[in-house]
Amino acid sequence: MKVLFDYDMFAYRAASAVQYSANWADEGQPDLWTLHAKLSDGVRVFEGLINTVLKDLDATDYLMCISPRSNFRKDINPDYKSNRKDTLKPILLNPLEDYVREHHDSITMPNIEADDMLGILQTDDTIIVTQDKDLLTVAGMNYNHITKEKRKIAKDDADHWFYMQILMGDRVDGYGGLEGVGPAKAKKILEGVPMGERWAAVEEAFEKKGQDDALLMARMARILQVEDWDADKQEVILWTP
Repeated sequence: MKVLFDYDMFAYRAASAVQYSANWADEGQPDLWTLHAKLSDGVRVFEGLINTVLKDLDATDYLMCISPRSNFRKDINPDYKSNRKDTLKPILLNPLEDYVREHHDSITMPNIEADDMLGILQTDDTIIVTQDKDLLTVAGMNYNHITKEKRKIAKDDADHWFYMQILMGDRVDGYGGLEGVGPAKAKKILEGVPMGERWAAVEEAFEKKGQDDALLMARMARILQVEDWDADKQEVILWTP
């Protein structure tokens, strides 16, 4: 079984782990603080994380999914992840990416995130490795490398979680879902609703609140799958109910 890694998540973790701040007081500059990190340390931590997962899964075949700089969600919703634009990222992210592209099997697809690549590439012969709850919307094998939970996500469960995500939104990512709705209310709205009728239930809930952005919320929440990607044109096919 081929392992699909959410590279971004592992790189951020490794780069953050080896970064440290230094005060130059001993050099006569007590007000000067700088950030430092050694690429070799970042590589060591990254390789350790990856090798641990491969050992846990008894696997050798894998692919790193690396996000590009552009992102189609920002094109359809300027608020997407806008709250992160001023966040200082670990200084090793770019050199670590260069290292990984040279030494590991990796892929980048235009204008989509690593999460979407995982969804598009998922088959009966792959397993997604991530701790991101958004990937619970993708059917198939899933491994949470933090909790060590390996499970097969059924199509109906993946579909249900997708509609839960539309209703709840994700304020960390910059889309609000249905106003005033959290996990409990979202679950109640979808309770007992069969797979083919969930969109109608979601749309009705939005209409009752006077919100007209249900489709936008769905497109923000949708982790792309093979049917959402035009391989010939290398373009996103926006989700449509």
